[in-house]
Amino acid sequence: MAANVGSLVPDGYIKHGLVFFLDGKQLLSSRTWTDIIGKKTFSLTNCTVSSNGLILDGTAYGEYDGAVSKNWEGETIEVVFTGANEIYSKALFCQPKINGSVGASMRFGNGGTSGGQVQTRIAMGLDGIQRELFQAHIGEVKNRISRTADQCVKNGICVTGTSSTSYTSNSTGRTYLGCNRFTLDVTPNAIYTGTLHAIRIYNRKLTKDEMISNQHKDITYYGSGGGDIA
Repeated sequence: MAANVGSLVPDGYIKHGLVFFLDGKQLLSSRTWTDIIGKKTFSLTNCTVSSNGLILDGTAYGEYDGAVSKNWEGETIEVVFTGANEIYSKALFCQPKINGSVGASMRFGNGGTSGGQVQTRIAMGLDGIQRELFQAHIGEVKNRISRTADQCVKNGICVTGTSSTSYTSNSTGRTYLGCNRFTLDVTPNAIYTGTLHAIRIYNRKLTKDEMISNQHKDITYYGSGGGDIA
């Protein structure tokens, strides 16, 4: 008998509105990674796996034929990852723009420096439109980041810094893990090096307290300490 999808969500995570969950402890091999909610399967290139995540070496990435959500402005995306080397220029999750709509993504950009620290833009709506973005210094090796259109929590702390820019939309019709790809006739870029432990998408905006609660669970479930938890 097939497992009940809901039973695959580890105890302790917010379940209301959860529509997509790549869990680094489940349904992951070196060739495929399947989300435990909708069973969307990503094909993987040059990837290896650990006991709790997908290891990307700078040439590795994943792709899914289609979008996994479509309304980033009403959604929440949460990512858990290890490795922050030049993260300001990398992409963890890149959804396509289809029929004018795009779901939640996670793209990091260069926000300059402040107080001698590199500031990283944290973008979730990759639609080519100039907009205000959250930005912060991401200096820890192990990180948990949650974002909605109007809130961002990094390692348990609300991000208050902002800047303004736009990011080119993905026109491939495919969703990418660990990189950007804007058209099918160009190679992947902004490739991330490190380990992806989890990517979650909700079809609603989580509250600050809900994001922090999930990040508490990430620490115990993935061993993803680092930063402060309020």
